Amino acid sequence: MGRSPTRRAFDEGILKDGETEFSVKLESEDAGFLQGKRGRTKMKLENVSKCELFIDEDRLILKGRGTPDACRRAEKYCRC
Repeated sequence: MGRSPTRRAFDEGILKDGETEFSVKLESEDAGFLQGKRGRTKMKLENVSKCELFIDEDRLILKGRGTPDACRRAEKYCRC
């Protein structure tokens, strides 16, 4: 099975000018919570932080990509 476009972009490490990335190790309960029902919680976090997020449920890692400010906001929201 092929990778989703979002995962492929994260794995390839393609950054636009001024973008940065972060990753956070998650517990399995946190990964499920952050994903939310039908991905809604993740979408809400992306909207308020302006950061693109990817949750790797196999390795329990949250990855984010965006401007430094957007990444700081997303990481702060996800750690609360």
